[in-house]
Amino acid sequence: MAPINFLETVHSLAKRGDDNIAGIPKGLLVVLIMLAGGALVVVIYGLARFMFPEKENMKPVGPEQADYMREVRVRSLNNLMADYAPRGPYRQRQSNHSVVK
Repeated sequence: MAPINFLETVHSLAKRGDDNIAGIPKGLLVVLIMLAGGALVVVIYGLARFMFPEKENMKPVGPEQADYMREVRVRSLNNLMADYAPRGPYRQRQSNHSVVK
């Protein structure tokens, strides 16, 4: 077995002085990699939509179920409004016909 020259190995692994990789600045290379990743995500999404389309076999719901779902939506919206709506009286938009005091 041939002896390993330690200095040659260390020299080949040492950081090079240039900031370019294949003549491209590092910042531009990062941007290009991010754009390529985004393009890959879009392509995979398009293929998935083409290969696995949404099924339109939803059964129509009865009137009782529709009423219940409507009630749940209204209740959830009211809870959100109670938790996150601004406090205090609302300012009305001023117009020629009304005066806000």
